[in-house]
Amino acid sequence: MRMALYLTPSALPLSLPLGLAVASGWILHGRARTRKVATAALLASLLTSAAMFVNIGWVAPDANQAFREAAWAQSHPNWPPPVRGDGELRLGELRARLEQARGAGQVDDVRHLEMLYHQKLSVSVMPFTIVVLMVALAFSRTWTRAGLTATACIAFAASYTLFTYAFPLVERGVAPPMVLEWAANALFATVAGALTWRRRPA
Repeated sequence: MRMALYLTPSALPLSLPLGLAVASGWILHGRARTRKVATAALLASLLTSAAMFVNIGWVAPDANQAFREAAWAQSHPNWPPPVRGDGELRLGELRARLEQARGAGQVDDVRHLEMLYHQKLSVSVMPFTIVVLMVALAFSRTWTRAGLTATACIAFAASYTLFTYAFPLVERGVAPPMVLEWAANALFATVAGALTWRRRPA
């Protein structure tokens, strides 16, 4: 049970955006959509993004390291605990290691650390941006509950695909790490902005 609890913070960056997107699609369909409900959804997503920033920046790295140390102690009881890997660095520590790699001219390390750094930041913002997209979609037309919920799942799947293929694309020189890691949030914001602009009266 303790080992499972150590892994929980690392599962939240994927589960929370999906849960919020599906919940938004569930409550904003058809005549159920109101400005009050939309405002509540946006506020909840904003608070969730703030909590995710703390989780990804500090809680998850410490929990991951605690998991590694506990697992290591079981198999190597007389050995010293493992040092923190890049994935177990807190946000400030990751930033410091990135600057150190830049100063040393370690190109491969810089690319890898930039990916991790921007991934942490972009994932923490995603609960807000995906709900912004869902609100914009809900008010762009009349949706059925199933239709809007399915669209939420598709939006999340698209963002997950972008995250999955970000590193291979960076390796091929398609785009810098910052661009690829923020691509999903930028796409959500752009689509939401376009839908909102289209609804403005002439």
